[in-house]
Amino acid sequence: LLVFSEDVEVVDISGGVAVVSIVGPESAHVVAALLGSVGSDELEHLPLHACLQMTWEGAQVMVLRPDDVGEIALDVIVPSGAASALIKAIGAFPAVRHGPD
Repeated sequence: LLVFSEDVEVVDISGGVAVVSIVGPESAHVVAALLGSVGSDELEHLPLHACLQMTWEGAQVMVLRPDDVGEIALDVIVPSGAASALIKAIGAFPAVRHGPD
């Protein structure tokens, strides 16, 4: 049994972040091209529920590998103010559709 004793504070940040999901066989290539600091191969092989922290357009973002859609997908968690710009950047890729669902 391991016990970690640290000064921890739990804070609700849900109002300050947005989740942008990129789903489909090209999702790793799109995210890798956007973020530039990680290769598509690394993203394709990211274990389920694993995450990477990096920077996009000066904002701290987190890339997660969810399993709730039934095919390869990546969730990018961004500050709320950066979500629209990220969605627009993703939409610039060929064969990418975006919408509320």
